[in-house]
Amino acid sequence: QMVNEGVYTKEIIGGLSSLYFIFYAVGQLINGIIGDKIKSRYMISLGLILAGICAFVFPFVDNVFIVKYIYGLSGFFLAMIYGPMTKVVSENIDPVYATRCSLGYTFASFFWLSACRLCSYVSCVEKSFYTKQCYSCFDGFDMLFYIPSF
Repeated sequence: QMVNEGVYTKEIIGGLSSLYFIFYAVGQLINGIIGDKIKSRYMISLGLILAGICAFVFPFVDNVFIVKYIYGLSGFFLAMIYGPMTKVVSENIDPVYATRCSLGYTFASFFWLSACRLCSYVSCVEKSFYTKQCYSCFDGFDMLFYIPSF
């Protein structure tokens, strides 16, 4: 949709995706080491807040170079969430239920993203990408209260 509207070219979107996954992969390594040293609730909360800030700022930036790195940083910050969340589940839930719980929040993240895309498509908002980012930001804000309560 962004290509059809002339907001970004296919090359820019490819660069965004590539940087996101590179930053996410590096973030998994770095944040895994850091996550072993600090409490999971701080790591998860900080990751959600910083990723939410990136998601909020993204549609307002016009410079393509900065947009790519904001999106990449979003991937790095989102990498702060999954490892500590798995650690919290494995430490606090009986092993019989830990797998179910991990599958549950993994499935929920995919379901939520699909629901955001559907809502954005149905609403036919002119800046639907901004709408998706807002939904994502609210999802992160909502999770900020649930996850640290473990």
